[in-house]
Amino acid sequence: MTDQFPLKFFHFGMGKCASTYLHGLWALDPNYTLLDANGLRDNCRKLALADGNIDIPIAQSPGLSESEVSSIATSEGFLFSFLNDLENQDKLLRLYEVVPAVIGRSGMTDKALIMVRNPLEWINSVYSQSLKQGGHYTYAEFFDKQKVFLKQSLNLKYMMEQYEAHFPHVVILSSDMLHQAPDEFWSLYEERLECPRISSDVIETMKSYDFAANKSLSAEQIVALYKQNLQTASIEARIDEFTEDELNLPHKLEDVKATIAAYKFYTRRMVELSQGKDLEKLIETISIPEEERLHDRFIDEEMQAYLAEYYIEVLREKEYIPESYIKVYEHSIQTAALR
Repeated sequence: MTDQFPLKFFHFGMGKCASTYLHGLWALDPNYTLLDANGLRDNCRKLALADGNIDIPIAQSPGLSESEVSSIATSEGFLFSFLNDLENQDKLLRLYEVVPAVIGRSGMTDKALIMVRNPLEWINSVYSQSLKQGGHYTYAEFFDKQKVFLKQSLNLKYMMEQYEAHFPHVVILSSDMLHQAPDEFWSLYEERLECPRISSDVIETMKSYDFAANKSLSAEQIVALYKQNLQTASIEARIDEFTEDELNLPHKLEDVKATIAAYKFYTRRMVELSQGKDLEKLIETISIPEEERLHDRFIDEEMQAYLAEYYIEVLREKEYIPESYIKVYEHSIQTAALR
């Protein structure tokens, strides 16, 4: 007998909340099959960026089929978009309107899974991800320039209003619980999503794919990647000042820009895989003033109050996750270094 819906659930993010790890587990576990949601994600982003009032379409639902496995869809990009995109960072709230309207009305599932974590640790992790994606800001510059992105990404209040309007069941789980109390996490997962927990064999296998977990950078790696990205950004800025004829390059300008983009990715991998003396060599290649400022971590009073209202209160009001985790999150916010 088939379920009423083609998909058991749809995982939307949040980004930097064990998404890569969970995706790996679902892909390895024979009890699950994954629907490719990247095309749908890209279309939703385009809708969020569109000017003016637009008609929001309904996604086409996959057909029902007899199967013993749990079919699911996953992409953190539905909630984690426009990082390092200063021009469009204020479009996240619009994306929160578009995505559940497009997918929730499709009939493909009645359950939305959203992962959360300690918001202060999330901000630090996102700064690391910003560098991985080519960013070249100190933490202070990142906080100032992308504060709108941070606030809208952590606006659980608006996020839940939109998702609960289109999905009968919005399941919130904590990635901190996943790492600190996995048995408790998988019990809640089974209960709320009505899906089998990931087998212990699959979890053990996943440990051998440590690099696939997309871990945050260490303090030394942050310095190294910041320096490399800063150098690349200065080259990009200069290239944009010239025409192809002025540069007299053997390849078209767009090819050169593509090469630089590829170099950014190779640099990221090089830094992620470097340790010890190899990492020291990367750090020493470029000298920057006030290098210690790269290790500053803080929020301001506005962000502190914002997180209390739009993140902590929302989690506590509906008891999405155990109170013990909420208290830790709340304490982190209350004791955070303030600028």
